[in-house]
Amino acid sequence: MIKIIKRLPLGACALAIVFLLVQIACSLWLPYVTADIVDKGIAVSDVDYIWSKGYLMIGLSIASLLAAICNTYIFSIVSYNLGGELRSDLFRKVLRFSKNEFDKFGTSSLITRNTNDVTQVQTLVEMGLKFMIMAPISLV
Repeated sequence: MIKIIKRLPLGACALAIVFLLVQIACSLWLPYVTADIVDKGIAVSDVDYIWSKGYLMIGLSIASLLAAICNTYIFSIVSYNLGGELRSDLFRKVLRFSKNEFDKFGTSSLITRNTNDVTQVQTLVEMGLKFMIMAPISLV
């Protein structure tokens, strides 16, 4: 597991976390803008105020969407690069097997490990990076 963490590019992860922070901030700001519309716009029938805050809400939603897309894209690239490296390492390791080891594991088992298991690790890294970072930030 430590090898996996060492392979993650820190710059890309930091940039994705910045986009994640933007997404969370925009998402958490929307209820306050809605409350502001109700308190200061609807209560006093100020239509211009309602429209101006509505435009702000649309802007926040678009910013949140763009940040979520960028965040997902970067974390996907990081996880797929990691998966490619893991597959390459696994292939190099299998090439060093003796005939007895090939017979012991079997071709189908090795193919399954090289595809399914690495894909599971990729998914874990991608979702883990996104949601295990998002939940504590949203909580705070």
